[in-house]
Amino acid sequence: MTNEINAMSLGSKIGTLLVNRFFKNATWLMGEQILRLMANVFVAIYIARYLGAEQFGVLSYLLALTTFEIAISRLGMESIVVREAVTGDFKPPVVVGTAFGLMLIASVILFLMSTLFFTFAESSPELRSLSYILFLSPLFTAFYVIDFYYQSQLKAKYSAICKSIAIALSSILKLLFIFFDLDVFWFVLAFLFDFAALALMLLLMFALDGHVSYLRKFSSSCARYLLKSAWPMVLTSIAVLIYMKTDQLMIRYFMGMESLGIYTAAIKVYEGWIILPSMLSVSLLPMMVSLKTGCRDAYTLRMTQIFSLVIWLSFIALCGVFVLGGWFVPLLFGSEYLAAVPILNIVMFASVFAALGSVSGRYFTVEGMEKKIAFRMLLSAAINIALNYFLIPVYGLIGAAYSTLFCLFFANYLLDYFDRDLHPLLKMKNRAVFYPINFIFKR
Repeated sequence: MTNEINAMSLGSKIGTLLVNRFFKNATWLMGEQILRLMANVFVAIYIARYLGAEQFGVLSYLLALTTFEIAISRLGMESIVVREAVTGDFKPPVVVGTAFGLMLIASVILFLMSTLFFTFAESSPELRSLSYILFLSPLFTAFYVIDFYYQSQLKAKYSAICKSIAIALSSILKLLFIFFDLDVFWFVLAFLFDFAALALMLLLMFALDGHVSYLRKFSSSCARYLLKSAWPMVLTSIAVLIYMKTDQLMIRYFMGMESLGIYTAAIKVYEGWIILPSMLSVSLLPMMVSLKTGCRDAYTLRMTQIFSLVIWLSFIALCGVFVLGGWFVPLLFGSEYLAAVPILNIVMFASVFAALGSVSGRYFTVEGMEKKIAFRMLLSAAINIALNYFLIPVYGLIGAAYSTLFCLFFANYLLDYFDRDLHPLLKMKNRAVFYPINFIFKR
């Protein structure tokens, strides 16, 4: 009897230690993301106000193109590296080195292909020259595998320090460019600096930690395994970007750069917000993996609580924008961006479903259902292209916003009803809506 009590006590202490580690890890990640949120939103506001709608539209168009490159070059390794470093058959150094090699190769190929394609596809010499600069960005993303490794080891503190320094340097640089009255070319260089600075910070941290040799541990068998696991995530990332960025590309085509600048102003506020639920789900991924291998009931409860948290946080943000958006958008961006207010209201409503998608994506990873993500995202992307094609010429920017709202609702909630394998996930989402109410009344 005494032995059983001691065993239970030991198990409780171990569980408490693990929860504390997960909490500290999540706290560091969330702290860094709050800093990123503040920097991205407020610095973006200054840039948008300084450049004006048309030039801000040019910058937004180039960044949208670059985002596609970056998503492909990451090869869906964010979740895969974390999962394999925690529970996989290969040792963490091999996983890190192999993922780094694959991402670096993909980045070089993408840079060459993008540069060649844009040389013939883009008629504007200015846009061509600016795009060549930003197309260098994916070459630095291979070093992000260091961040994935630290997440898997619950050492987010190291990544957070690196990211915070890079964010601070980048923000100061952009503000200096505004102060010295420089043109859009310099801001393109500043965004390239974002990627280079973070890569350098991560590499220095890895060197100080004595793990740089991990980057040279490439394994062909591990590469085959990672690519087999990651290809659905790559398709998913591309599909997500299609229905998140296609609207911006089509607005440029149908309505011009000035309209794109106004639309992007609303999207910047929206994207600034959804960083929080996204990073919350990323920071809690190691805990999800650990709970999945332990008590199923505890795993279901924690997932429901996470869903509830991101839903209600997004709802509160939505209410705040509805009440204050008509006041703070022209105040912050300038009267030139007043047309962004109704767009912001619509996309902030979509943020509820975007938050659901962030947590759902980690659930699929933990459950080994990456192929399901790829299917639903590709289907949603196709629908989004069609909706934008028909709605933007008729309804303009409002049509693009409604396309985004419907696709996020369709991909991250409605589709769950048509897949029996996802009915447990659907139950978590539905229970999450009423979880705070049930919790209050149970007390």
